[in-house]
Amino acid sequence: MLEGICQFGSGESWVLDTVYYHPRLLPPSWDGDGILCMLHVPKKSPKLTRSVRLHRHCPRVDLSKNDPSIDLPRVLQDNQRIGRMGVVHLASLGCRILGFAIHKPNHFHQERLEGFKEAAERIGLPAVLLKDPRNFVTHNSSKNWLLQHLPAGDFPFGVMAAEDYLTQWVTKACKSADLSIPEDVAILGGGTFREIYERTPLAVSSIGNNAFQHG
Repeated sequence: MLEGICQFGSGESWVLDTVYYHPRLLPPSWDGDGILCMLHVPKKSPKLTRSVRLHRHCPRVDLSKNDPSIDLPRVLQDNQRIGRMGVVHLASLGCRILGFAIHKPNHFHQERLEGFKEAAERIGLPAVLLKDPRNFVTHNSSKNWLLQHLPAGDFPFGVMAAEDYLTQWVTKACKSADLSIPEDVAILGGGTFREIYERTPLAVSSIGNNAFQHG
């Protein structure tokens, strides 16, 4: 997404100030001509929300829908469609029971889940939510959250991850449980993060979200 913004900006002779990309807030005295932002859920990043509110004197565009309390023009991905496409793909592999792995409370993940559930219901497939009750970052060796949802002999179990990094969470659980991929568990990601799926020992399919064009 940032690459897309930078390419467009270079063609328009913009001076892009990306210093604030990392701390996620702007100083009150910042005097730029416009702001491209990706707001977070308010409770997660209140400083970012306040910073964007402070600069209401200049044009602002939000690339998310995490904080609808600020009335801004928004450019968004069709995340529900990504979720629906996931169901079509997994069903084509013969999966009769589906799971959706989610972690972050943001609109990207929530809308993909909604599209996934809607499409699964339309074709009569059960869909379960896969969410480790503990922090998967520090407890990623746990496999119980996955095993409790496995169908009894009706393989493959189809799992879509809200985002590509979560496929690693699922593949680790499968390895711990001696489950074969894709024979026992078919896994699909979202976002096509090359840095993730091109550098893992097990290739996992992913639905592209065209983040470059989004930016």
